[in-house]
Amino acid sequence: MRTVNAWHVHPDATASVQALACDLVRWLRERRGEIHLALSGGNTPLRLYAILAAAAGIPWPRVHLWWVDERLVPPDDPRSNYGAARSLLVEPLRLAASRIHRIRGEVPPEQAAADYDRQLAELAGAGSSPVFDCVLLGVGEDGHTASLFPDTQPGWTGRHCLLARHLDDGTLRVSLNEATLLAAARVVFLVAGVGKRSILARILSGNAPELPASRIIARAPQVHAYLDAAAAPDLTSSPEI
Repeated sequence: MRTVNAWHVHPDATASVQALACDLVRWLRERRGEIHLALSGGNTPLRLYAILAAAAGIPWPRVHLWWVDERLVPPDDPRSNYGAARSLLVEPLRLAASRIHRIRGEVPPEQAAADYDRQLAELAGAGSSPVFDCVLLGVGEDGHTASLFPDTQPGWTGRHCLLARHLDDGTLRVSLNEATLLAAARVVFLVAGVGKRSILARILSGNAPELPASRIIARAPQVHAYLDAAAAPDLTSSPEI
């Protein structure tokens, strides 16, 4: 049963990122014990990571960083989600290598996926799925999230992650699977731009179960969505979510 489903709309992407950063910093400061965060790629989250790196009081020695998905490219490739976060978070903060759980995009696809699946299994322990404290996601214009694409079948599939091919650019990616995303204690969506408005309206209609993002929003225990005004549909006419 969902306990929280909150939508935060701000005038522009900068304000939305700043609001999320403020909330996330406060949340991180209040957490106790080890903290497992799964990061997303894309330009909008990069602004968030820069703010987090400069924020005071975050207990980074207790934070583990994971990735919701990764293109199968080397970490120095500009398309690498890990590579972008490395330059903004990992290196400036000198985070310990033992707390960085990346997808090795430079190795063969099935090896990269199987290696990440083993890391996730260690986090899961005796549980059926690893439980992330927080997962950061976006929404594509086609309704995909992470690298879970509508109307496509994954390639290699493990217990916790899978191989997927992006239909537009053809790149192979490793992605957390739906069950792993749904097991997260807190799911945060960061969405910006007018190009996302129509797909968010479909998701909020409650009638788009074929869209991976819609299924996550409908079923995750706790969802917070940070939107800019350009992306936000009319929330007042949407069913309670």
